[in-house]
Amino acid sequence: MRSLAVLVSALLAIALLGGPLSMFLSAKAITISPGSKSTVYKSLIATLAALSILTNAAFLIEHIPATLRLLSFLALCTGLIAIKRLFFQKSK
Repeated sequence: MRSLAVLVSALLAIALLGGPLSMFLSAKAITISPGSKSTVYKSLIATLAALSILTNAAFLIEHIPATLRLLSFLALCTGLIAIKRLFFQKSK
C-alpha cells in the first residue's frame, strides 16, 4: 500500500504542478539567447509539459472527484499554453 501511495503522489505532483511550472519556465525561455543551452532548456520544459498533459488527460478520462477533475483541467490548459508559448511564437 505504501508504494501505491508514493505512485499516486508522484502522478498528482506531475499532473498538478507540471503544467503551471512549465508555463512559468516557458516565460523565462523567451529571454534566453539561442544556442545549445536554449535547446536543452526547451526540451526539458517540453518534456515536463508533455508529461503533465498526458497525466491530466488520463485523469480527465478516469472516474475521479469533481474537484480533482477541475484542477486537472486547469493544469492541462496551462501545459498547453506552455507548449504554445514555447514553440509557436510569432517572429518579430
